Amino acid sequence: MAGVIDLTDHDDYTPEELDFLYQDVFFGADQENTNNLLEAYYKHNNIEHFLRDEKVKIPMFPTTVCRAKDYLNFTYDIDGVVIELTDTAAVKSRIHYMFLGKLDGPKLPTHWNILKKHLPIHQYSEAGISALHKTYGHTLGFVDGGYMLHLSVASSLATNPHPIFQSEPAARANAAQIINSVFALFVSKLKNLGPEDLQRPTLQHTNFNDIKKIFILEQDQSFVLGLLMQAIKQLNTDPTQTLLVFMTRFGQKCETPLSIASIVNRRGIRSITCHAACSIKAKDPRVDLYCHLYDREYTLLGFSGGIGRSASGASETLNRESSLLKLNPQILLNTLMIPDDSINAALLLCHGWRSHFNCNPRPEDTAKYLR
Repeated sequence: MAGVIDLTDHDDYTPEELDFLYQDVFFGADQENTNNLLEAYYKHNNIEHFLRDEKVKIPMFPTTVCRAKDYLNFTYDIDGVVIELTDTAAVKSRIHYMFLGKLDGPKLPTHWNILKKHLPIHQYSEAGISALHKTYGHTLGFVDGGYMLHLSVASSLATNPHPIFQSEPAARANAAQIINSVFALFVSKLKNLGPEDLQRPTLQHTNFNDIKKIFILEQDQSFVLGLLMQAIKQLNTDPTQTLLVFMTRFGQKCETPLSIASIVNRRGIRSITCHAACSIKAKDPRVDLYCHLYDREYTLLGFSGGIGRSASGASETLNRESSLLKLNPQILLNTLMIPDDSINAALLLCHGWRSHFNCNPRPEDTAKYLR
């Protein structure tokens, strides 16, 4: 079943009338629409053929459900966070190991998937976004608390990016070469420390002739990470690209407060992106919900259009994902018959059916999770 529910409170109906509308009219219409839609879908080979069928139209109509808490369950969580750093020495949580082995370009992983909602992509042209797709990097180490510390090489030009970011192999090789240079400079700094610093316990246990992994003792962590940051800054001088240092934690669906101040000293933070979600599910298991952006005043602080709202509607979602994934949203827009811009159904057929959706809660709902 699919419907668009306006989660507002109105006094236009009596409780009896609302029960009738919700249980009889709403369920009946949804069941009939769902059966018709499934029948049309199964006549096609795949979802693309289904969406390209000019005869298939999905009308979207709003309905109002008062006393939303009587019919809906609300849960809140923090699914992920990206903390971009200006100083690795500001990390308070323990980093027990750092991995410094020589990197091979073709094996270097992409970091676009974890940075695409953090970087200010609204400032970038199509060519600039294409270059950001070729952001590659290395996980330096694991941080206590479920975090990972990363180093990435990304294009820094919003328009007319350097040609090296037009080619995936070239961008990978470039990133590997730069990060390997950072490692070499960092090791050189360690080797050339004065006699007093070389007596630090961490360095006493380090084989400088073959540093693939360095074990960092707690009393030396700030010092060692400070030297790493020096090496990064010394090599981060090319105006066409930038070295990004950031921590991430994803997939936790944490429902407890997130104390960032206990993880990183604020002086070393450039920016933070928090993936906070409000999951809304109908108490009746027969109902699937597709919600629209009702109140545009609930815009949170953030870089990306359509993200940081109380909920993302079809137009916001399509515009964002089409720009990120280089898809043509017109196919889906031709299928969805949205009668009014204020009725933006977050119906993601291209991503499959979902029994619930996640949206960004209001600031007052999020505040209790951030300290």
